[in-house]
Amino acid sequence: METVIGPLTKSDACALITMVNLKRILILGSAGRMSSGTARDLLATYSHSIEKLIIADSNNERLDILRQSLTDSPIEIHVIDVTDRQIILSLLVKCDVYINAVPTFVGLQMNIFHACFEAKRNYLEYGGMGIYTVQQKAEHDQWEKAEIIAILGLGADPGLFNILCRVVADRLDRIDKMNLYWTAKFIGDENSILIPPYNLSTVLAEYGNPSQQFLNGKLPQVPAQSGFETIDLPEPFTGIQELHMNVWF
Repeated sequence: METVIGPLTKSDACALITMVNLKRILILGSAGRMSSGTARDLLATYSHSIEKLIIADSNNERLDILRQSLTDSPIEIHVIDVTDRQIILSLLVKCDVYINAVPTFVGLQMNIFHACFEAKRNYLEYGGMGIYTVQQKAEHDQWEKAEIIAILGLGADPGLFNILCRVVADRLDRIDKMNLYWTAKFIGDENSILIPPYNLSTVLAEYGNPSQQFLNGKLPQVPAQSGFETIDLPEPFTGIQELHMNVWF
């Protein structure tokens, strides 16, 4: 039985939940943009029916906004302290599967992961930033023995790099090296206001912390903002500047 797997798309994760008849779902950190979208997907008419969606966060104001957008839905809402392990365990016993939407660099990734193992609840997450993911995958055997599923690193574009690498590999006789980059371009008038694409603390942490990179067949930890290089791509991406950072696809 393969228990620690990934990455999958958000739609794949929703399909897995319904495929194995997991009807009670807990999202911790559910007031954020990504997790709010997941909640709406799970409760949408195009999704399979679920018995209950438990949403929990420390931000009461944003939870209230989410609550108002999910009227007449089978939801249960909790304002909690995400550092309180006993509260997390008390919510885990109510669910079949847990979705971890707590920002990785809050520092609770492994605590929550182990709480799910203790409660014997299936686990999904958006990302472990590589460093935590390696630690989690090291526990594969004990999760497999306990028959608990953990899907790691749904990521920014989960699985896409794997597919692209395979497409290229199938068309070449020999590959000496592959360089993988993730690039974004702001479209519109330049301005001095920072508009982060997702949680600002996560963006800053991705740039400010050491990261693990797959280099020469190994996963060494490298200093923050190392590996700087300029990539010459066609317009509008010409002159893109790349560096090593914490992103898990």
